[in-house]
Amino acid sequence: MASNLFSELVKQHFAYLKDNYGFSVTHESFYPEAMGNAEVWFKSTLTGIRVVLDRGQALISIGSLSQPEREWFELYDVVQFFSPGLSVYEFPKDFSDYKVALESQVSRLARIMLQHCEPLLKGDFSMQKEIKEIEKRRVDKMLEGFNKLSQEYRKGKSTSQ
Repeated sequence: MASNLFSELVKQHFAYLKDNYGFSVTHESFYPEAMGNAEVWFKSTLTGIRVVLDRGQALISIGSLSQPEREWFELYDVVQFFSPGLSVYEFPKDFSDYKVALESQVSRLARIMLQHCEPLLKGDFSMQKEIKEIEKRRVDKMLEGFNKLSQEYRKGKSTSQ
């Protein structure tokens, strides 16, 4: 397993997964040639968690091991089910101290998951239909925004020719 700052911070701040919920780290990867992207996977008997570093931003997906990973939930959607309106991802504006910026993200996400996602950590996915509805609304809103931008772009392009 590759050792890197992100993996070490994730294992440190998410230690409660191992200590309190029976998770273990099943995969670590680090891609220094790909903007330093990295990932750490945790699994219990029922639940999988994937903590990813993508271009300096920490992201989390969580789901039932009985489902393919593509069906897992984005942490944002899970938190919106349990605590509507709570801000989940807050990306640092200042990366001058990369370690501080990264640790800030990882520690915040670990606290949010512990405080707002306990049923899933215990393997209870009885609310998956409702979380999928939250996901659908989020994705529909995002696609609507992309379509609007695309229409504006095309409209501007046709008037400038």
